[in-house]
Amino acid sequence: MRPGMWLAAALLAGACAPKVVPWRVAKAGPVTLPAAQPTIPSTPPPKPVPKADFELIVSETVDSLEDDLGSYAKVYVDRQPAGETQIAAKSQDKTWEAVLPPGNHLFRFEEWYLPSTGDWTMLDPQWQPPERFIRVDPGQKTVVRLRFYDGGLRNKLEIERRPLE
Repeated sequence: MRPGMWLAAALLAGACAPKVVPWRVAKAGPVTLPAAQPTIPSTPPPKPVPKADFELIVSETVDSLEDDLGSYAKVYVDRQPAGETQIAAKSQDKTWEAVLPPGNHLFRFEEWYLPSTGDWTMLDPQWQPPERFIRVDPGQKTVVRLRFYDGGLRNKLEIERRPLE
């Protein structure tokens, strides 16, 4: 290389190097973001059924506020649709009451939930409580409490009988 070429190469390399340009950055004050509260659709609680001899109470244990979205349960008695609970947050108690004739009845409960995006979805059938017979006694109120936990992967069904009020 010729002696002048070294100088030209050095100048060219300096011209291609990035230049540092001072930017003036204004200091911003504290930023307050609104708390992200999910919008949970809800329906009013059902009116109490006079002399109801059966009551279902459904709830779910949730890990965080983001998981506490809407849910409800559909009720089938003797393989026929009988009603559904009101719509409320998963962690809230949702109830359904009815007057049923005394005797054994086949019950099926379906848990439905509202994901953060999309439409109402039924909990996967493998995680739904199994169909079961529940006895309704004359002069007694049968109270069934159904609790879901572990993200709906487990459930517990408790049956209590109390005097009819």
